[in-house]
Amino acid sequence: MKKSKSFMLFTFLVIVTMLLAGCGGGGTKTGGGDKSSSNSSGGGSTNKIMSLATASLGGTYYIIGSAVADIITKNVPGLQVNAVIAQGSVGNPKLVDKGEAELGITNYYSAMDALQGNKPYDKPMKIAGIAPLQFSVLHFVTFA
Repeated sequence: MKKSKSFMLFTFLVIVTMLLAGCGGGGTKTGGGDKSSSNSSGGGSTNKIMSLATASLGGTYYIIGSAVADIITKNVPGLQVNAVIAQGSVGNPKLVDKGEAELGITNYYSAMDALQGNKPYDKPMKIAGIAPLQFSVLHFVTFA
């Protein structure tokens, strides 16, 4: 099981790294406004800063999002990703659609509702999936 989780994390990081590398280029302006900063290592180069919308502090999305943001920041030169406390599965697609965050964690059902403009969304959201963080199946358990 641990081997499977490690493989999924590695695959996710490769996909995210390739996607983010492809997003580079033209400038430092991001969807959340101009968030360029001087590289702390000197040299005067600027970093692109992106926000990763998660959920409440201490919740699973925030913990996972913080780890993903840290891994991307350490492994993608010129890019800093900050995990931010946000509205979770339902609210994060709205933040990405409005350009208030460049990345967001959500679940499959909220993402599909957002893409199609189903309730609780008032219009189809302009979002795209990068990679799954987990494969989940909902199980209901009761007494026999």
